[in-house]
Amino acid sequence: LSLNNLAILLKQQRRLDEAEAMHRRALAMRETLFGPSHVDVASSLHGLAIVHYMQGRFDAAEVMHRRALAMREELLGPSHVDIALSLNNLANVLYDQRRFDEAEP
Repeated sequence: LSLNNLAILLKQQRRLDEAEAMHRRALAMRETLFGPSHVDVASSLHGLAIVHYMQGRFDAAEVMHRRALAMREELLGPSHVDIALSLNNLANVLYDQRRFDEAEP
């Protein structure tokens, strides 16, 4: 949890390379602790996707958002609030790439 919180703080300070490194460490640790499919792993993927988005790395952001979304749908069901968050952020990535048809539900 501390690595993830540090990553969030670094992201808020726009220290994006450092934030990315912290998110990657948190992701690796969570995958080791919880396995490849866990809500905390999805949360780490989501955080990493946001950093990629802020860096303008839309392809990488899309991949991470899609992984987090799929995991959340499987683990939490289609009506959970985190699904809406993932869908919204994925739509933002697609919109910024001018992929408007894909960004709409």
